[in-house]
Amino acid sequence: MVLKRLIVTALGALGLGALAAGPASAQQVPAPDFFGDQIACSSANSMATVPNPLKGMTGTDMMGASLLDQALRAGTGADTDNAMGDPRVVDLTNDAGMSLNFAIDATVANCGQGSDQAAFVAPNANLDLATGYTEVLTQYTNVVREEGDVEDAQKALNNSLRNNPDGNHDALRKALTEAQEDLATEVAKLNALGAGPIYQAGIREWRAKGVVDEAITKWNNAVPAVAARLNGGTIGTDTVAGLRAASYANYVVLAGQDLLDALTNDAGELQRGALAAYLGDANNGITTNFDEDGNLILPMTGTGDDAVVTETATGVGAIMDNSMHADAAVAALQEAIADTSDEVQARRLREALRRAQIEKTHLNEYLRRALNDNTELDTSADPTADDYELDSIRVRNAAYQKALSDRSEAEAELRSAVATRHAATEAVQMAFQGPGSYFDQYVARHMYHANKAQKAVADAEADGQTPSKTLTDAVTNTQKALSDATEARDTFQSLVADADNPAVDLINSLLVPDGQMKDDDGQAVVDAVSDTYDVAKDARDTANRVADEVSG
Repeated sequence: MVLKRLIVTALGALGLGALAAGPASAQQVPAPDFFGDQIACSSANSMATVPNPLKGMTGTDMMGASLLDQALRAGTGADTDNAMGDPRVVDLTNDAGMSLNFAIDATVANCGQGSDQAAFVAPNANLDLATGYTEVLTQYTNVVREEGDVEDAQKALNNSLRNNPDGNHDALRKALTEAQEDLATEVAKLNALGAGPIYQAGIREWRAKGVVDEAITKWNNAVPAVAARLNGGTIGTDTVAGLRAASYANYVVLAGQDLLDALTNDAGELQRGALAAYLGDANNGITTNFDEDGNLILPMTGTGDDAVVTETATGVGAIMDNSMHADAAVAALQEAIADTSDEVQARRLREALRRAQIEKTHLNEYLRRALNDNTELDTSADPTADDYELDSIRVRNAAYQKALSDRSEAEAELRSAVATRHAATEAVQMAFQGPGSYFDQYVARHMYHANKAQKAVADAEADGQTPSKTLTDAVTNTQKALSDATEARDTFQSLVADADNPAVDLINSLLVPDGQMKDDDGQAVVDAVSDTYDVAKDARDTANRVADEVSG
């Protein structure tokens, strides 16, 4: 106990506060003075409500679906287990609560979050750091604007070179060069203003948000493009009826298709009550589609050797739906067979599966034929015309598949962009709350002020003027502030340099903003004292043991 009391006394001498006997529940022990600004800044930012678009939600129509999934797809009512309904365009306000492209607010001078600046009254160091954060955002938008100007100038030059290779492009080249110079100027300003871990974290978050915005636009363009291919859309330069509306002349319709369709419901679940009709229980196994030997019956026209399979003009939409129902029936029967332990029922299910697979093979083959049909649909089109473009089911299907591929690519890009942005936002939070990043940013900000003041003096001298007292005083003051900031950072770094020192955990615990996890400062001191006592006790016991051994 004497050892522990000595440690408590030493910690008290360091200004870390006194300990109550026993655990100190919610006892907030004040930190050393130079941590004050960090605590105020952390408190203002760590409390920001940051929605997680990747986290599964509960208590909604789309149970278990993340905010991202809810934004990309509509709920399907009964199908709430996976909540993956029809793709839809993203409505940030209604669908995701702005979670997809969320960014910690940097438009007000309070370290980026909220509107109450009561804690940041001059000469509080945080007010300047927070103001700088807002200034960095403004300068970042200038860079983005110049990047757009460079892109536009480059496109204009490329188009001119492609469309008029022998023309004079000097004006466009000059415009591109000027845009690139303007961009370089703004980037240099951002590099100077945005130095430091907190500002750099903000820049990465804003850049990531911009990528999300672009990905959302791409997704929102891709979703209706797929729908347009289904329900009428543009392929090339012509407006066409759409893939599903096209008619395939040589489709062989199975007369008993309704029996197969009835085997599953809209969710793809097997309807066992439909098995009897599908298997022909009431008619010795004979159905519209199968004879008594279980062979598929195809519709025929004519008799004897003149009989041929009947082909019927059918909409591609119906052909696609028939194949989809067959696929669903086969999958449901396979699952039912795997789940049953009744051999009698299993035999019935296997016979139903055999028949369903035969129908599936037939239907999918005719779907393949239909989608590859290259018959011209627009019989009024003139193949010799300059703007002629073949309009067939095959052409429409190729455009539809391209739209599907584009949508899948857009979804993958959006999901990746949202994940990257969310990680960047969390990094901003960590930067605001981390004492190390705070002090590094503190130094970087004062370095910016000092360089700016020195540049003002140098500019005056370059113009042949004698720098005013205001300018020279600014150099002196900013250098003093930079020296103080560097000293504060070095003091912190020296305190946490030894990772094995229990005081490091104590310092970090004291800097956790109130209301956050592990913010019981009193308990943090108790833990630090106990850890230090244990280390010292072990060292004392070891020393005593060695002394005894030497003495022995």
